[in-house]
Amino acid sequence: MKNRPFIAAAVIPMLMLVMLLSIIPILYNIYLSTTDMSLFHYHDYRFVGAANYINLFTSPVSDFSRLFVWNVIYSLLCILVPFVAGVAAAQMLAKSPRAMSAAARPLIVLPWVVPAFITILVWKGLFNYHFGAVNGLLGAVGIEKVPWLIDPIPARISVLIVSVWLAIPFMTVSASGIMRSLPAGIFEAAWLDGAGPIRSFFSLTLPLVTRRMIPILVLGFTASFNNFTAIYLLTSGGPAYPGAVGGAGATDIIISYIFKLTLMSRRYGLAAAYAVVVFAAVGIMTIAVMRGLRKRREETF
Repeated sequence: MKNRPFIAAAVIPMLMLVMLLSIIPILYNIYLSTTDMSLFHYHDYRFVGAANYINLFTSPVSDFSRLFVWNVIYSLLCILVPFVAGVAAAQMLAKSPRAMSAAARPLIVLPWVVPAFITILVWKGLFNYHFGAVNGLLGAVGIEKVPWLIDPIPARISVLIVSVWLAIPFMTVSASGIMRSLPAGIFEAAWLDGAGPIRSFFSLTLPLVTRRMIPILVLGFTASFNNFTAIYLLTSGGPAYPGAVGGAGATDIIISYIFKLTLMSRRYGLAAAYAVVVFAAVGIMTIAVMRGLRKRREETF
């Protein structure tokens, strides 16, 4: 009872800050999604109810279904591939001689240390069709130039390559810390039972690390789902997707398309509806995964 004034003085400012920076903008965005606010109705916008959501899901000029499928595939690959590569790199570092691992660690962490926007712009130059080093190397071995940032499929591959490249260092560092806490007796027993390094990795190391890294994987999936920087700086959402009628490019994810709707098309109400759908989808997925993790822990203990 005596500590109530102190608790209130500590908690109330934080609650007010959360209200100001998070809850109020979310509520205002939800409100905008129920209006026809746009370039032509900036001051005289009206309440239209669920019209934006209906157009989002049913309009023949809506690219939502294609955007959502590509967004999910992109997010899963951008978290699963770096995770497996990071765990493998962490295991190799743990089993390498100390001098070798000490020299390799800075090189692995380097893409994480350099600001992401610089790394992405460097990759954009490397993928240049006429002057990029990637096509230069391909030409040196007799392979035709690849239109990395020009055609839809190569552009998607290039976005995935860059996003995976940026995520591997973080996964390696996280997995290295977790692997130090794993009991060595398990791996010794597996070795005595005849398990080779590959089988030990997929049967022991990967499952044990995965279980402890689920919160990190969930946060990583959320970050990849909203990875605006990589898409915008590398391809700006392009190139144009064959048959697309809603204005979304081949590499656009939902967040980059929201940017186009907001600052290019000036369709603020529809952009707000997209944002609400993304917020709900990511929130539901996160809650489901965290509940499943909590239930599994309760069953274990």
